[in-house]
Amino acid sequence: MFFRSQVSVCLLTACLPACIACHSLPALGEESRSPEVQPPEWETRIEAALNSKCEWDFFDAPLIEVCRTMQEKLGVDVALDTKALEDFGINPSTPVTLAISGISTRAFLRLMLNELELTFTMKFGALWITTPEGAEARLTTKVYPVSDLLVRDSALGKPFAEYDGLIGAITSVVSPDTWDDVGGPGAIEGIYETLVVTQTSDIHEQLAEFLNTYRNLIANDKQAGAKEKFLYMLGEDEATRALLNALEQPLTVEFKDESLRDVVEFLAEKLHIPIVIDTRALEDFGIDTSVPISGSFTKSPVRFVLARLLNDIELTYIIRDEVVQITTPECCECQLDIALYPVRDLVEVAAAHPGDLPGANCDFDSLRQVITSTIAPDTWDEVGGPGAVEPLLPVPTLMISQTQQVHEEILGLLTDLRQAKKQSTVVANATDPDAHFVRSYNVNNEIASPDEIATLVMCATDSRTWGGEAGTFVQGLGPLLVVKHNFSVHHRVRALLTSLGLLNVYDGFQCGVGLPSGGFGADGNSKATEAAMPVQPTSPGGCF
Repeated sequence: MFFRSQVSVCLLTACLPACIACHSLPALGEESRSPEVQPPEWETRIEAALNSKCEWDFFDAPLIEVCRTMQEKLGVDVALDTKALEDFGINPSTPVTLAISGISTRAFLRLMLNELELTFTMKFGALWITTPEGAEARLTTKVYPVSDLLVRDSALGKPFAEYDGLIGAITSVVSPDTWDDVGGPGAIEGIYETLVVTQTSDIHEQLAEFLNTYRNLIANDKQAGAKEKFLYMLGEDEATRALLNALEQPLTVEFKDESLRDVVEFLAEKLHIPIVIDTRALEDFGIDTSVPISGSFTKSPVRFVLARLLNDIELTYIIRDEVVQITTPECCECQLDIALYPVRDLVEVAAAHPGDLPGANCDFDSLRQVITSTIAPDTWDEVGGPGAVEPLLPVPTLMISQTQQVHEEILGLLTDLRQAKKQSTVVANATDPDAHFVRSYNVNNEIASPDEIATLVMCATDSRTWGGEAGTFVQGLGPLLVVKHNFSVHHRVRALLTSLGLLNVYDGFQCGVGLPSGGFGADGNSKATEAAMPVQPTSPGGCF
């Protein structure tokens, strides 16, 4: 707790200069947002160098010579963290072998340094080659304006920005083991409509990519007549799309006891795309690049060719760092992709009403449960796996980290669910959405009595819709809260009880049939109602 407080004080102190700039943030509800704080000139030059594309060809070249060659070609300083490398057992003369072109310097560095279990960051005005531990010791603090991404509770006297949802999604999905709440070095706090983040340069890059992608999703959601897009993959750029298109090309070919290395070289030349072998991962797995593979294919998409060939030797492939990389399934699970799925049409179960809590009309839990229970169920964090799924607002979205294969399965599932919902809507429209029916909710008696909760429910909803000729009511009955109203109000009641911790979710709910009379009318007083209220079907799902 003391460490967390120190971090928070340091973060707030670090962001004070940015607070002045925050005075220019737009008023609540405006579309524009303040630009992020501009980096220093030397960082801008290094970023430009990392984004540039060059041809690299090294064969058993000492690492120190590789750095010198890169410095000359890029026009920026490239330095070795010699002390960190020596402590890690790596000599500056360690040989490097990698020949590749057509990819960014950033991608080349990641591929090259991955073989040495090293990484890079920016430090002392240079592109700094170091160890993962050295990079974690070089954390930087950045301020990200997020006024347009915050959920606001307008039920309070003035709109209140809620940071927890956004921060929770980020720390659960973006490198979840690197944040201070689980013992990692990174920290994140919300203040003045911004996120103040202390992290490594790699995670800052992922965070910036996430914020930009979510803003694109929101913009598309607001644009009238915009083409629906159901998947926003972080880091999906022109190079990635080119590789995906190449893997869809049909191929007729036969391999008979050809080495993995030769097959990869043939496919790379045939498709004109970079394909590399993660030799370190294969060596750790006990597989040599000369392992023979065989297969015959007729007009098969290249992605199926690769999948079938690699499956026989217990390998797989991923698109990473602007190349198709041959690696092990274990390495795939260590390099998850983050994607955003807009799911408004799948989670909104009732129209929003003034005064509703943010997201109160959305049922994220049911959709999340379906995904994690049916798609690769042993790979999610709730059972000890690497994958994670978190809800996002203001535009209802699921933020998911998973392997590329699992993302494909999730997209297929959501597509099927949308088709099923369209069909069920036809049935639902045949019923009266305003019809009243009775449901009972198992409430937490330790917090408040059912009668007290009944009074709260009436105050928190439109009191004009209770009692009267409609015969609607809400009443405590033992451990139950019994409600007669339409589907929309029932959903709002459940959302309210859940948000306040008043609903015993583990006990589930029961549909009330033939319940005793009595309840609260529009004036809050008990009044007689029918002796028994038959359930009137208003939605094909029955109970929530």
